[in-house]
Amino acid sequence: NWDLYGFVQGTANRTGNRRDNDRLGFGGGWQALDRLRLSAEASGGDGGAGGTLLGDYRVNDRSNIYLGYTMETERPDSNIRGRYSTAVTGTKYRINDQMSLYGETKATHGAGPESLVNAFGLDLAPSDRWSYGLKGEWGTISDPVAGDLKRQAVGLSLGYKKDKIKYAGNLELRHEDGDTGHRTVWLMRNALSYQVDRAWRLFGKANFSVSDNSQGAFYDGDFVELVAGGAYRPVDNDRWNALFKYTYFQDTPTAGQLTSSDLVADYSQRSHVLNADAIYDLVPRLSLGGKIGYRYSQLKAGKVDGDWYDSHAVLGVLRVDYHVVRKWDVIGEARTLWVSEAE
Repeated sequence: NWDLYGFVQGTANRTGNRRDNDRLGFGGGWQALDRLRLSAEASGGDGGAGGTLLGDYRVNDRSNIYLGYTMETERPDSNIRGRYSTAVTGTKYRINDQMSLYGETKATHGAGPESLVNAFGLDLAPSDRWSYGLKGEWGTISDPVAGDLKRQAVGLSLGYKKDKIKYAGNLELRHEDGDTGHRTVWLMRNALSYQVDRAWRLFGKANFSVSDNSQGAFYDGDFVELVAGGAYRPVDNDRWNALFKYTYFQDTPTAGQLTSSDLVADYSQRSHVLNADAIYDLVPRLSLGGKIGYRYSQLKAGKVDGDWYDSHAVLGVLRVDYHVVRKWDVIGEARTLWVSEAE
């Protein structure tokens, strides 16, 4: 009814104004009561102390409530340095075997964007094949760059699974009112896979985000991601594993995104990417893997105006895995990247 873990990390090298990120920490979980589970983590190092406290209480067989607090010293999704904390509380309730409800409140405070957001949702699975979902979200987000935003959002989800076919999709509409205007955002996510036979699986993705800002096109943020590929995992010869994938990506960042120089990102790009990955077991203990990737991109130095220019890149990876004993493996990997226009 309990578990413990520990971790240590050290910075091998750093350049420029990047700082060390050395850290030592430990944590664990405890099933305090039949219905109550507690977990905690504490760490120290560059940037100061950090930690997590979590509690989950099962009210009955149908519902549970949870409460958590996390304090971190850096935000990997933001260019802003500094400490921040997150508090979350919520509940889940299963009405019957086909329907469940949930509600959650999350607050963030500290360096970077701060927010207080409420969310609710309904999940419905009337059969083994179909599943549906409805979610809503409202709250306030305070961003150092974009200012205060009041967000209202509603989303729909759909899932289907039968024999060799599996599909999952989401559609979301957001409306945000800020200090300098308002913005409407449509987001869509689609994922489809098809099991051709015991060795081959085909898959595809289609993700979109389209926005309309009252301040003009410079403040919009759009992206398109289209993926098609296949995975080869032969059942009669499990020494082989391979993946082939094509990706089309188009990105126009919003005014809330910053470059490494803390300037508003002002560019557009569209890319075609081809990838091939494979790994083969030479002997039971030794595997050899490789990857080759090619990217053809067109970039524009401004979101609204400017000329497109080409960019070509090739990535090569070679990997060796050696299984030493039952619980230990040694891995070596070498990578090389050629970007022709940038030399």
